[in-house]
Amino acid sequence: MLFFTVVALYYASQPIYMFGTRRTREVKVTKMFQRNDYAETGGLTGYLFTDTRGDNYRIVGSVLYAQFFPVELWTSIEVGRSYKIVYYGIRFPPLKI
Repeated sequence: MLFFTVVALYYASQPIYMFGTRRTREVKVTKMFQRNDYAETGGLTGYLFTDTRGDNYRIVGSVLYAQFFPVELWTSIEVGRSYKIVYYGIRFPPLKI
């Protein structure tokens, strides 16, 4: 019973985390790259870009975020152009989150 409670709380907390950490920002893309680190991406290719502030953003496929075509989105981004983006999450480098 405890296991199911913990699992239910985990999945119930995802939308709260998503809406609680949602931010919008204007970014200018300076670099685009792919990352194939199995430990980080589970064997999937990570599609990333960097902005003028040096922040990295990863484009992922996710039903929760209604992002179904990360590859197509990533290939449509152009270096040197500015975009208004919506992003989620908290960045805390010492804990690698």
